[in-house]
Amino acid sequence: MRKVPTASGATAVQIADKTGGNYRIVEHLGAAHTPEDLAALVEVGKAKLRDPGQARLDFDTVDKPRVSSAVVMSSRSGLLIDTIRSVYTRLGSDVIVKLRVS
Repeated sequence: MRKVPTASGATAVQIADKTGGNYRIVEHLGAAHTPEDLAALVEVGKAKLRDPGQARLDFDTVDKPRVSSAVVMSSRSGLLIDTIRSVYTRLGSDVIVKLRVS
């Protein structure tokens, strides 16, 4: 959901999809001229964006005890390295890899 100023001085409220830095307007909800109108349009937008079959996630962790913590055991990119080695081996030892530095 986005709020955009209009030429008349109002604030347009839109449901938009942002892909690759470009907005695609899914639905224009209206233009607000007062803070009350803006709050009402934002609530309408929130209601439209909520999936009725989807429960909301509870992110309030202030009073909840910590159950466990994750520990990173390794940061090796083994799969990537093994894949590169495999492809290089398949190409053969006579292949010369050239790197161009610009």
